[in-house]
Amino acid sequence: ITWFVLSFLSFIVGSYYIFRIFEKSEGNKSPYSRNWRIWLIYLSFVLIFFPFRYNLGSGQVNNFLFLFLVLTFYLLQSKKELWAAFLFSLAILLKITPIFLLFTFLIQKKFKIVMWTIIFSLLISFLTFIIFGSKIYVNYLTVSKSFFDFNIYTYYNQSLTGFLARTFNNSELTKWLLYISTVVLLTVLVFLLKEIKQKNLESDVIFWNISVIYMLILSPFAWQYHFVIIIFPLMTTAYLGYKLKFSYKFFLILSISYLLIGWNIKNKEALGPIILSHVFFGSFILLLINYYLAKNYLLKK
Repeated sequence: ITWFVLSFLSFIVGSYYIFRIFEKSEGNKSPYSRNWRIWLIYLSFVLIFFPFRYNLGSGQVNNFLFLFLVLTFYLLQSKKELWAAFLFSLAILLKITPIFLLFTFLIQKKFKIVMWTIIFSLLISFLTFIIFGSKIYVNYLTVSKSFFDFNIYTYYNQSLTGFLARTFNNSELTKWLLYISTVVLLTVLVFLLKEIKQKNLESDVIFWNISVIYMLILSPFAWQYHFVIIIFPLMTTAYLGYKLKFSYKFFLILSISYLLIGWNIKNKEALGPIILSHVFFGSFILLLINYYLAKNYLLKK
């Protein structure tokens, strides 16, 4: 019960700071975080979102990761880099995958947060070792080794690797296709950063969204409950679409992305790899939407 309550509260706190990001974008003129109607609509969509229910019901840590990543972004926008680095180091030590976001910080030349994240990670690791001993790291290191397994084709693995493994059933081919895809997608991110015309809160949101989606789909495995953290890109993408007054077509495509990610197939034995990878395709659609935002909002300013 204690774990359930803490997990749910961490998600609520993280969600509150997403709304605070919206308020910061509008100069604190719109009290999104105190509008009960917005909260009611938001929580209604969240509670039917399968990754959230799966994560909460199975006692996973991803709501805490969600909180750490949201607070990291919020604190960076508030120019509190030391606290941001501390919370980001906790995210990395909780789950190794957020280390991918260091690449985004490096190409954005945010060297201070990279340096402090490394320092805090080493310091916390040392203190943990002193207090609890080495056994606490056994599971952490065991899970990390599975990042070199390119043949996890179970339905609940919704990363690019899971889709490729289900499609080709060839771990060697899957591995090289993942490597090539990673290089291509990272090159796109570097290109977008190079071509950007101005840096502001909105540009940081878009780059953070792209990076979080990369972190999920480029991992050798990403279970459906990991995708609770994609609620941040879903929310901020919807907000940017609203702020920029995009047409209903934009929100229709975004809704399709939400439905694909939030869906769960119960009778899946007779279905093919395309349908079984619906979370991956929903995430990829969300990625394309953020590319569209970058192209039409950031590169033309």
